[in-house]
Amino acid sequence: MTARPAPPYVREQDITHHTGSAAAQRGRPYSRDGSISGMTWDEDQSEEGDVGTLSGIVHGTSTVPYRTRITLRSAAQAGTGPGPAGVRRFLPVRSLCSCPVRDRCKHAAALMYRSTMDAMRSTLGGPGPAQDGTPTAGQVPPPRPAEA
Repeated sequence: MTARPAPPYVREQDITHHTGSAAAQRGRPYSRDGSISGMTWDEDQSEEGDVGTLSGIVHGTSTVPYRTRITLRSAAQAGTGPGPAGVRRFLPVRSLCSCPVRDRCKHAAALMYRSTMDAMRSTLGGPGPAQDGTPTAGQVPPPRPAEA
């Protein structure tokens, strides 16, 4: 059996650069409040470098959760250094979401923030998403209140 790769680490400034500061700021609470479920990281190591797809379901203000997918590439391929504590760092290339914004939205930001938190936990030996009270796949968090 092959070990699952650690989730990707994406620096905050790279998230903000990809989504814009407003979406990044609005996505942060979603990453911490149990709004993300079914997060997966599928990594592909090819001649072009390490790339992968981060996917998940983000429960927002709508009654229907949004499916979000982000393509990431290794920061090492871009000539930038690793993340803290040697965590493998990734850069967002593109994102797609089922929300009305469709691309570079707060849901993509939330998914990248969540993945980064999980990457740090797995590297530093802290509790993973299943132990920290965050819903795992199949669990549905309570609906979020409408934004002002």
